Amino acid sequence: MIMKRLLCSSLALLLLFTSCKKDKDEKEAIPDNTVEATLNGTKLSFTVESATLLRDAQYDAKRLDINCVSTDKKHRVILTIGNYVLEGNGMEVKTYNIALSLVDDPATPDIDESMNETDDGLFTYSTKLGENNWLTDVYTTLGKIVVTANNATDKTISGTFEMELKDWETQKSEFKFTAGKFSNVKYMVLN
Repeated sequence: MIMKRLLCSSLALLLLFTSCKKDKDEKEAIPDNTVEATLNGTKLSFTVESATLLRDAQYDAKRLDINCVSTDKKHRVILTIGNYVLEGNGMEVKTYNIALSLVDDPATPDIDESMNETDDGLFTYSTKLGENNWLTDVYTTLGKIVVTANNATDKTISGTFEMELKDWETQKSEFKFTAGKFSNVKYMVLN
């Protein structure tokens, strides 16, 4: 009888530890087609509004944009990455560096002149101003987007990101995005 109780107690403890481990692992994973990040210490979840892959035959390149809005509807983020390869329905699995510092007129549509050779992407951050209005300011942006998986057949992409946005004039840090993740975001190929 004592052996049965000892055996039952051991099994109960084993089940408890196993279920605790499973809960921890499930909390680390994020649902498919979602984006998460911590902004200045506050964890945010984002809903993907659109994700598109565009090709530019003139420059033999393609670009993928993931446009998402926080679930509290106060923050908008656009993650943009580019490859100088026109073919295919996917993006290269790699680190895309972002080191954008506009030194000329921010209204200039061609920003390539102010980017160095390692720049592979762009990060756009906007804050809510009203019903359908967003404020998108110009920042010195330093960071990276890491594509960890891309299924070109199913058109899904996963990865991580981190960004620091500094005031363009003072270079004071304004916004810091850490622990950014996107999981199996479904994108559409437009051309």
